[in-house]
Amino acid sequence: VYSNGSRYVTSQGDLVVIEATRDSFGDYKVVASVDGLNEAVSNLFTVRPSQNSGGLFDGLSIVYFSDDRTIFSSSNAQKSGEAFDCVASRRDGARTRWFLDGAAISGTETGVELSQNNRRLTLSVPDVLGKGRSEHKLDCKVVAESGRAFDQRSLKINVIEGPELRALPAEEFRPLGSELNLQCSQKKKNGVPPTTKWYFNGREVSSLEGFFLLSSNIFSARFRPSFLSQFR
Repeated sequence: VYSNGSRYVTSQGDLVVIEATRDSFGDYKVVASVDGLNEAVSNLFTVRPSQNSGGLFDGLSIVYFSDDRTIFSSSNAQKSGEAFDCVASRRDGARTRWFLDGAAISGTETGVELSQNNRRLTLSVPDVLGKGRSEHKLDCKVVAESGRAFDQRSLKINVIEGPELRALPAEEFRPLGSELNLQCSQKKKNGVPPTTKWYFNGREVSSLEGFFLLSSNIFSARFRPSFLSQFR
């Protein structure tokens, strides 16, 4: 099943059936694989008509829209894309438009890509959404060909800076039997409480003998011959 006039596969892997007909009903399954190897198959999903569905709804509505999004940004991070989906209930005769912070998106802007007949919008981070902490409003408006019927949905985008740590000393020399205290702190206070973890030779510090966590961001190590011998 591919995205076409009657079916749409969202950026999150959800399947949307548009204007369902008798041919749309049946059994569906999801298969995840990498280059066709090690496939993981889900349970079957059976789609059948509802006995109480009544007549078909002749209006225009948005049947699938992405949820609010929180994006972690960093000054050292590479560019990435965030995809959003907006799917109307009709296959033909509907125009989909996007607005970011009230400004219409044409698709020609730097860092902006419209695809799937404007049903998918991809925004580049940080070209469009920036690097620092910010909040944005994203709107999708679907208008019928006649111009009389339309539907509109909105979501919020929160861009949050990830924690950045101050550099620790490159080298520290201590004789056996002495103690070494290292302190790890953030460069910026960005409102996001970090979880600090320490690792020594790939193993988490809290699980190793010879290390003592003094607080969430300070630890003390007592270097003993019996402790160091296991890493030689």
